[in-house]
Amino acid sequence: MNVLATMVLVVVLVGCAATGALYMPPSAPPLTVAKLVVYRTSQIGGAAGTWVPTRLEVHGMPTSKLPADSYVVLDVPVGDITLSATDLVNFHYDDKNRMTLNERVSGGEIAYFRILSVYGGGCEAIYEKVESGMIAHATHYPRPDWAQTTCFQRVPEEVALKEIKNLSSGD
Repeated sequence: MNVLATMVLVVVLVGCAATGALYMPPSAPPLTVAKLVVYRTSQIGGAAGTWVPTRLEVHGMPTSKLPADSYVVLDVPVGDITLSATDLVNFHYDDKNRMTLNERVSGGEIAYFRILSVYGGGCEAIYEKVESGMIAHATHYPRPDWAQTTCFQRVPEEVALKEIKNLSSGD
């Protein structure tokens, strides 16, 4: 039984590592599309809950899974977008862990979105880095006395470029 549990843990941890290329800003897209750069970080690297990938959806369709300290670049149609991120908790992508943002993107735009795990607090601590805008969040308790909140928000390019420079491509 211990061997099986160890094998499952190894598969989960190895499958959840971001091993792709380091971030390079994408070139501007044509005016018919927008680029979304979605990245995932944590205040405490490698902490419980950040090893497993977060599922990303655009308009309700799964697009990718983001391991800790990773990014993904997506092309989307111009206009209103619905972007959702769901944390994997207890080996399930449960709807109660889904965070959804409704945003508008313009042709030729590169829009940045951050998924950030905060421990022992809420998303209020990260508002100061963002001028305004919508924020979605989900909280769960990896330990009974310690909350993990995942914050999902659009961030200005200058904030994103400082945070994303050492992240690897997700998938």
